[in-house]
Amino acid sequence: MTRRKPGVDIAVIAGLALLVVAAFALLPGRDRTRDLDASTIGTDGLAMWLRAEGISARAYDGFGRLRGGGLGLRVLPLYDAVPDQDRLSPITEPDLIFQQSERDAEMTILIAKLRQYPTLVILPKWRTGMRLLHAAHPDLLIGQNTLNAPAFAGLRAGGMVNISAGVATFRYAPLNAPTLTARIHAPQTLAASADCTPILGTPGAMLLGRCLFDTTKNRRNGKNLNRRYVSQPQDGYWLLTDPDLLNNHGLTQGDNAAIATAMIRNAAGGGDVIIDLTPDMWHLEDDDGVRRTREWSDLAPLFAPPFTALWAGLAALAALMIWRGGVRHGAPLPEGAGGPGAARAVAVDAAARLLRLSGHDGALLAAWAEQRLAGAAVALLGPHRKTTVDPGTQLTAWLARRDAARAQALATVIKAVRAAPPEMGPAGALRLMDDFEAQVEQVLHDAGRPSKRR
Repeated sequence: MTRRKPGVDIAVIAGLALLVVAAFALLPGRDRTRDLDASTIGTDGLAMWLRAEGISARAYDGFGRLRGGGLGLRVLPLYDAVPDQDRLSPITEPDLIFQQSERDAEMTILIAKLRQYPTLVILPKWRTGMRLLHAAHPDLLIGQNTLNAPAFAGLRAGGMVNISAGVATFRYAPLNAPTLTARIHAPQTLAASADCTPILGTPGAMLLGRCLFDTTKNRRNGKNLNRRYVSQPQDGYWLLTDPDLLNNHGLTQGDNAAIATAMIRNAAGGGDVIIDLTPDMWHLEDDDGVRRTREWSDLAPLFAPPFTALWAGLAALAALMIWRGGVRHGAPLPEGAGGPGAARAVAVDAAARLLRLSGHDGALLAAWAEQRLAGAAVALLGPHRKTTVDPGTQLTAWLARRDAARAQALATVIKAVRAAPPEMGPAGALRLMDDFEAQVEQVLHDAGRPSKRR
């Protein structure tokens, strides 16, 4: 069998690896900006902090179902500066740095979510470059004109967003507790209208407030979605104009973490807190204590990141094993099997096997002895000996000049091997072979030559 060139295997393996990477990148439902939630502007730290403070909190990215009716507050961070428009994939590095939207959102779904459950919505503030460069530079802020565009009018409740320079502090006075101070870099505030009541800040510069819906403006927003998901529409929502109060970076500043605990505990009213990371609508299933049967959808989290990479690797390994098993016939060839003399060795092995199977043990022993004598003659007389002369005769003649008794013993055993009957049987053949091998090895040993058995 001919051996394939190593380059073919490498090319096929590289092709399979590229297919796996492409499939992994195109898997449906995979959030390509998952690292956003763990970055400086993400909210992974908020969920962990709230749990450490004794508040039941978790992040929900759309995988699996949410059961139970104990939802007290939905925290809804936004990363889309232009709702209802698909973000363009950045081509150059500057395009990526100054990208304003990282997770698309639709305004009708956002309004429906605010109507569905008690919700704290957080306006976007930073471009992608803030989390990539770890720099809170003014040039990396989302433009004030963008946030004041008509697309955000439904969330701003008629107010206008203002962006200030430097660092500002905001007082928060919870009931029966010391006053806390929020510290915000380049604060993004809202000039609130009559529909919003400031909780942090002032009406002219509101950081956090409770806003009511204007039914005349939002009557058409999410109308069909409300019928399906909203049984008791909310009359308002909490609006946080600057995400640096609750994001991973902001929780380390001033009393922001303590304010987040007090404010969210008060807004949730003892219920669960869910940080909503999905752009889709979802609802809680009633938890009536009835044991439910397992469904195929319960397995969905096992195929979600980070398990997706594991399954992709197993699939690639299985494909590689199937391919290798399908194109190869038999076991791998040993190294060096295709070198000089390979054809002769195969022919000798085949002849020996045929003789052994047919019961010609004597003929097999004689053929083996001839090969052994030829090898010993080359070792003692050199590779340029006369090949037309019997190697046994050459060896005995060479040995007679040195040790006549040893030469006579070698000649006797050579004659016995060559005269062995074909039907002598395995036991007799092995006994005669041992005597022959002992004489040959002794001759080679006395001459200082190594013994090489075939």
